[in-house]
Amino acid sequence: MSLNIEIAETGRVQIIRLHGRLTAGEEVKALLAQLEQATIYSYFVLNFNALEYIDSSGLGALVRTLTRVRKSGGDLKLCHVPEFICKLLQMTHLDKQFHLYDTEKDALAAFKERPGHLEHHKVHGPEILCLHESIDMLAFLKTLLTSAGYHATTTTSAADASVFLKTGDAKLILLSSRLTAMHGNSVVARFNGIAPKVPVHILTTEFVDLEPAQAGPELLEHIRGLLS
Repeated sequence: MSLNIEIAETGRVQIIRLHGRLTAGEEVKALLAQLEQATIYSYFVLNFNALEYIDSSGLGALVRTLTRVRKSGGDLKLCHVPEFICKLLQMTHLDKQFHLYDTEKDALAAFKERPGHLEHHKVHGPEILCLHESIDMLAFLKTLLTSAGYHATTTTSAADASVFLKTGDAKLILLSSRLTAMHGNSVVARFNGIAPKVPVHILTTEFVDLEPAQAGPELLEHIRGLLS
């Protein structure tokens, strides 16, 4: 089942009820389009009661939207979150980013309180440079890595990644396999030429297709192995 979106409005808050699957592609685009069109609203409630599945790109889109809304002085809250999504948010460290409520009524009432903000994590770990074509995947990676104590630098541009690698102190590069295929081995060779001691880990299409609850912890474990 693809994503269906039902809209309700009350006062200054727009309620968005999601039915189906929130995954990379048209589903994520549909949600982002709805949020971008709602220019008269700064406050949103996402109702997950009928949401059956969400992938890493879907999670990344939510993080990116939450950041944008809060930077503009608004807020976004989640309600009727199924247990499997609660566990997913916990496993990917995203539970500290979002405010979850049992019902729409509870979420709406919370807007009367002072709006919350993204929790700031103390980052003491090494810098990891992430290069991926998907902004939503980069948002997912940045939140995952930052919550685990790493400093994450993200970009969709190979040229920018080269500049960051020259000027920063990256200890690891996470690179999209699609970008590797587009540029051949030249992009890896370029990075190796700039920083020969910095390992490059390819994020395969299989990684993107993994359940987020599996992809996040597995990637963190692999990173710990590469940096040890």
